[in-house]
Order: sequence, then structure tokens, then C-alpha cells
Amino acid sequence: MFTMLASIFFWIIFVVMWILIESVICLYIFRNSRRYGMNTFLWVLAGLILNLPGLCIFLYARKKALLHKCPECLSLTDENSEKCSVCGVFLESVRPTVGRFSKILLGICCGLMLFGAVELLFTYLYSR
Repeated sequence: MFTMLASIFFWIIFVVMWILIESVICLYIFRNSRRYGMNTFLWVLAGLILNLPGLCIFLYARKKALLHKCPECLSLTDENSEKCSVCGVFLESVRPTVGRFSKILLGICCGLMLFGAVELLFTYLYSR
């Protein structure tokens, strides 16, 4: 009886963790693909299908230069350019910080995988 409840509890926790990890990865890919001027739909779909490998592929394939909106004409311009390519307005160099969210995402994923491994170990030990 205890092993059946433990295995049910494990699978419920596993599914909840999987959904949580999927949603965080897709949100991260969605925000950054828009910021880097990449195809948002395809990258989020790759994140949904491939999960962590999809996130790794996205981080490897993303463009080096960020795109920013011009304050005057709202067109997307390269981060390294001093002037807007459409209207010619001088732009300030602003670098967004994405490192903090990446560290939080990595911490959540590692913690959830560790929790799942401990739960799997206890389920295996008590099923004997």
C-alpha cells in the first residue's frame, strides 16, 4: 500500500515538475527570441518539443547583437549602432541583463532534478 502511494506521489510530482520546467523554458525562449529578433514561434515550439536540449540549442544559436526599439520611430535597430537606421536619431547604449534569470532557471532545474532523484531513490528503497 505504501509503495503504491509513493509511486503515485512520485509521478504526480514528476508531471508537475515537468510542466513547470517546460513553462519556464518556453517563457525564457519567448522573451529572448523577441529581444534578439528571432522567429519566436519556431523557437518556442523547439523548446516545447526538445525541453532542455532545445534551450541549449537556442542559447547557442541566438544572435550576438541585441535588437532595440528606436524611441522615435519604434523600428528595431542593432544594439551596437549609434544611430537609428531608419530615422537617424542617436541611440543610447543600453545592455539588458539576462544573466540573473538564467541563474534562477538553472537553480530551479537542478533543484527539481535533485528532488526527483531523491524521491526515486526512496521509492526504490521502500519497494523492496
